[in-house]
Amino acid sequence: MQLETLPLTTQIHLFRQAKSIIAPHGAGLTSLSFVRPGIRVLELFGADYVNVCFWALAELVAAQYTYMISDDFSKASEGYNSGSLRLTSQQIDGIIKWAS
Repeated sequence: MQLETLPLTTQIHLFRQAKSIIAPHGAGLTSLSFVRPGIRVLELFGADYVNVCFWALAELVAAQYTYMISDDFSKASEGYNSGSLRLTSQQIDGIIKWAS
């Protein structure tokens, strides 16, 4: 899902109703401001860039925050934090169990 293509009111509704959020690090996670306390949040990072700003926001809204760093990250040419994260099937299985 590309949050930037959705109206702000839709983004707020999605985050408010979510039971868990799994997302790569990015501006879309600013909508954590609208989550319910206790929600599970998993932020995905490439190994070459980790930023704690959304951990801090998750703490403010009493979310259960964790993160995962992907060692397999192919960098795109258009920006410092753009590219593709690759996860193994075992990592995906773990994420699904964690989010349930």
